[in-house]
Amino acid sequence: MVKNVEEEQIKHVLTDPKLSAVKAMLEKDHAIDCLLLLHAGRGKWKDAKDFMHKNKLTLSDGTFRARMIEIESLGLAKSERIDPLKKYYVKTEFGEKIANLLLELVNPLLFEARSLLRHQILFDLVPHVNQRLKPCRALVFHLHEVELHRRRQVGGGRGVIEASFLRHGFLL
Repeated sequence: MVKNVEEEQIKHVLTDPKLSAVKAMLEKDHAIDCLLLLHAGRGKWKDAKDFMHKNKLTLSDGTFRARMIEIESLGLAKSERIDPLKKYYVKTEFGEKIANLLLELVNPLLFEARSLLRHQILFDLVPHVNQRLKPCRALVFHLHEVELHRRRQVGGGRGVIEASFLRHGFLL
């Protein structure tokens, strides 16, 4: 039953003419940027340019104007004339809903990406920390090294040392 409901929702999203127009618009360059700028109250080119420049992003005036005209034609925004050549765009209720849906979609993804990046940074640091700790590691002796050290302290000769290595090799 759930599968049929999901299929109906998918069918609606894929076939609804208004939604397909919104999907087509969102696929274009900087469409989401312009929609979010509009949502932030930056519907004037100068305000949008300042915001993008401040955040080290790029957006040409031609692209901004083209996307805003498309956004307006879909009913996501309405324009108000500043003077005969300039327009100021304001979001509509439908545009507000679409922008909020985009933010709801993106925010959890950003949270997950940040979380994964934090874990990745920790995993990247492990080898560096391990390398820095190597000189501080406690010495670990193998059995034959302990035997060799003991024989040297007792004063055994070279033959005794070789015998200890041979004995260790046969006992494994």
